[in-house]
This record gives sequence, structure tokens and C-alpha cells, in this order.
Amino acid sequence: MMKCFALVIKFRFFKLVVKTIARKHGLYATFMAKPKFGIAGSGMHCNMSLFDQDGNNAFYDPEDPKGMQLSETAYYFLGGLIKHAYNYTAIMNPTVNSYKRLVPGFEAPVYIAWAGQNRSPLVRVPASRGMGTRLGIAFGRPDGQSLYRHGGAFRSWPAWSGKIKSKRQLQSRKISM
Repeated sequence: MMKCFALVIKFRFFKLVVKTIARKHGLYATFMAKPKFGIAGSGMHCNMSLFDQDGNNAFYDPEDPKGMQLSETAYYFLGGLIKHAYNYTAIMNPTVNSYKRLVPGFEAPVYIAWAGQNRSPLVRVPASRGMGTRLGIAFGRPDGQSLYRHGGAFRSWPAWSGKIKSKRQLQSRKISM
């Protein structure tokens, strides 16, 4: 949990530095999710990887029969992310403005689903494989309370790991647009 607090402190410091530099140049920096109608808003993505005791990426499997090169562990973890999406979405999107960003056509997550290339689903599997295999979730907005957002992500680990331990299959389908 201490790593979570360190991350939150770094993020808050980053926001302070950006706003201070903008102010010195006569500009205003905002971290609102959707500051202006008709243009893309600001999102905050979290990339997650899982490593075993030997330092190998537990999400990578070059022999994946589905062709995504993801391990069973990755699919179970993904299933946990999808299953609990409604629970963490309220914490990760705390303002009305957070939801204004969630419109089709602006690379915002508008579906509780997952995909490899498409940016509209909540969870994306970036192209990097091997040690770089990860799941990217676009559940947070930079205007939210970073302690709740990151703390919630870390605290909900038991729910996701429960999917891995119980080996429940992924209930959703991959979207490919």
C-alpha cells in the first residue's frame, strides 16, 4: 500500500508542476475530464502486469490458442476487471464531467469490454508482448481524487486475484471494430 501512496504523491506533484509552469506562461492547465465540448477529453490509463517469483511475465503465453499471446492467468485477471467494472467505475469517475468524456468517437472507454487495438472498450491489451505484456484499463480520470483512484485499484486486487484463483472463465467477448 505504501507504493500506492508514493504514486499518489508523485501524481499530485506532477499536477502542481504542470499548473505552475502553465501559470508562469500565462496559460491555464486543467485536468478536467472534458473541458470543452467537441474535442477529446483527458483520460488516465493504468497499465497492469503480473510477474511470477522468477521474474517472468505471468500474462504472457506465446502458445495462446486464441492468438493474443495471453496466458490463462491474464484471461482470468481480465475476467475480474470486466466483472467488477460497475463497482470501480463510480470511484474512478467521481464527477458529472467524468462521464461527459465517455462518448463514442473520442477514444474514450464506452463499453465494458476488452480489445487488442480498439480504444473504445474499458480494457485494452497493448501490442507489446513478452516482458511487456500488460492489460491497460482506462478507468480513471485526472480530475478525480488520486488517492481513491489508485487506492481503489490496489485494494480491489483480491477481487481480481479471486478470479485467477477460482479460474473462472472470462464472461465477455472481445470487441474488434
